[in-house]
Amino acid sequence: MATSRFLSVERRLQQDESLREVFVSFMKEDENAGHMHEVNNSEPVTNNLFYLPHHPVVKLSSLTTKLRVVFDGSAKSSTGVSLNDVLMYGPTVQEELFSILIRFQTHQYVITADVEKMFRQVGVSKED
Repeated sequence: MATSRFLSVERRLQQDESLREVFVSFMKEDENAGHMHEVNNSEPVTNNLFYLPHHPVVKLSSLTTKLRVVFDGSAKSSTGVSLNDVLMYGPTVQEELFSILIRFQTHQYVITADVEKMFRQVGVSKED
């Protein structure tokens, strides 16, 4: 499954040079930030190894980010288990949307923010 997804993305990037350039730039940025690294054949293979399928999504109408990469945590591995299946998760910490909208009306000025790469700000030990 991982190989077929990879080859599908490769074909798409070969057909669109500008998409390939932006996608490769994104991947290099992630590698430089330490979010990923190249796996070489000399590293020991463990049973806990999982390749996370991903693909580029282009939104030309976006003012800020024309390309984003979507990672598919629900994709099943050869054992029939996905990354989402084995991750632990905690309670929802965000309030209900209705409460957030009502609170917006109680102040004269409000501030919103979009935290860049918010979900990549979590450190994971190499052994995990």
